[in-house]
Amino acid sequence: IKNKIEVLLCGIKNGIKIIDTAPSYEDGHAEEIVGQVIQRINRDNIILCTKFEPDSNSYHGVIKSVDQSLKRLQTDYIDIYQAHWPNPEIPISETMRALNELLDQGKIRYIGVCNFTKNEIIEAEKYLKNTNIVSIQAEYNLNNRMAENELFQFCKLNRKLFFAYNLFNQGRLKKNSFIVSLANKYGVSVHQIIINWSIENNFVIPILNSISKDHTLQNAKAIN
Repeated sequence: IKNKIEVLLCGIKNGIKIIDTAPSYEDGHAEEIVGQVIQRINRDNIILCTKFEPDSNSYHGVIKSVDQSLKRLQTDYIDIYQAHWPNPEIPISETMRALNELLDQGKIRYIGVCNFTKNEIIEAEKYLKNTNIVSIQAEYNLNNRMAENELFQFCKLNRKLFFAYNLFNQGRLKKNSFIVSLANKYGVSVHQIIINWSIENNFVIPILNSISKDHTLQNAKAIN
C-alpha cells in the first residue's frame, strides 16, 4: 500500500493531474488507495475520475454506487463520474436521471462514459439537463485505431475529451521494431514514444498504469 501511495504522489508532484479509477479495480481497494492520497494533497490540484459498473446502471444503483465511491475516496465530490459500460437491460434514461440528480447535489461535477458508441452517447445526452457528456473513454492504440473512424471527429466537433486506455496493447507494442527504432533514435523509452504519439491530438488523454516511481517519471516526461 505504501508503495502505491508513493507512486501516485510522485505522479502528482511531476505534473500528472488526472487520476482515473473504478470500484471494480481491486474490488474497491484502488479507490481506497486514491482516498489516502487525496488526504495528502490539495484536492483542487487534481481531476478525480471514477466509474459505476454496468450492474449499477439503474437509478438506485447509480445513487448507491456514488456514495460508496465517495466513502472509499474520502472526498465529497467526484470531478468526472463515468458509466463504465452500457447496459442494454437498463434504460439509459434511468441512468441519466440519477446523474442529473447527482450533479444538482454537487456530488459529481461532470459526466463521462466508457465503451459507448457515438449513437449511445447521443441517446444518453437527450436525457441530460443543462449539461453534456464531457468525456469518452475507449480503447485506443497503434494496433486498434477504430476510435479515429468515428469518435475522434465527434469529440472535436462537440468539445469532448477522449480518454485512451490499453495504449500499449497489453505490452505487445513494446516489441514493434519500428517503435523500438524510434526509441533508440531519440534516446527515450518505447512507452514514451507511444505516449507522445497519443497526445498528438490535444483532446486525447492517455490512461497509464504505473507500478514504480521511475515508470511514473518516464510517463510524465513523455510530453517533452
